[in-house]
Amino acid sequence: MKKLNLLVGTAIAVLLSACSGSEETATAVITGDPITRDIKAELKVWSWDVAAKALKDTIPSFNEKYPNVKVVVEELGTSDTYQKLMIGLNSNTGLPDVMTIETDGFVKYPPNFPGGFYDLSKVAGNMKQDFDPSKWPTGEYEGKLYALPWDSAPAGIFYRRDFFQKADVNVNDLTTWGDFIDAGKKVQAANPGVKMIPINYAKGTYIHGMLTGQLGGGSFNEKGEITLADNKNIKAMELQKRLHDEDLTYNADSWNTLVIATKRSWPVTGHPEA
Repeated sequence: MKKLNLLVGTAIAVLLSACSGSEETATAVITGDPITRDIKAELKVWSWDVAAKALKDTIPSFNEKYPNVKVVVEELGTSDTYQKLMIGLNSNTGLPDVMTIETDGFVKYPPNFPGGFYDLSKVAGNMKQDFDPSKWPTGEYEGKLYALPWDSAPAGIFYRRDFFQKADVNVNDLTTWGDFIDAGKKVQAANPGVKMIPINYAKGTYIHGMLTGQLGGGSFNEKGEITLADNKNIKAMELQKRLHDEDLTYNADSWNTLVIATKRSWPVTGHPEA
């Protein structure tokens, strides 16, 4: 059985797998012994977008330490990555050595593929104090460490300054979501054809997670009980509905749609990002 060696799991996670190539290989064992400079190997990496570029940027410095290790970063789309991962885990073939994966996507894999991932406790367990304590547990499952955090994804709203200036809206005056909605009406009136904020109508978890987080809530409580019907989740959903009812939203039905709209500066005025 081939095993994925997860080295990184994040809010947008990085995952190290020990299962590479197109043919099934023998299971390796992580001993925790130091890796020597003269080691010879090839590492295949699956990633996408900014994460892929960031990993590529680390290759030169990595090769200064391990000159005989060839690192190949394959830039895949998010959906393609998950599809290929699922196929690979089920067939025990075709998986990479390193892989980026979002935190909310990663959590389902260790329980469903308990023999498919390496426990990195021996090689990375002593690094816990170097990471954001809120993110470290996302890479753990039943006392084993399968992933390390890449980032903590703090959230903010990026906006078009010229659109706001044309509407005579001072962004520093926006301290509540009510202020944001009032400003949105002014910005859209002054800039015909644009929308204040993108929301994926079919998959609203992106902004919903940020809104419930802002309220100090989430989908589960400390006991693991589902909290989607609590006041904080309802308040977040009511705000999203109000944004839609006020005609301030744009249906960004995919990440690519959002990126294209933002780069073209139309029809999105601003968007929340984590």
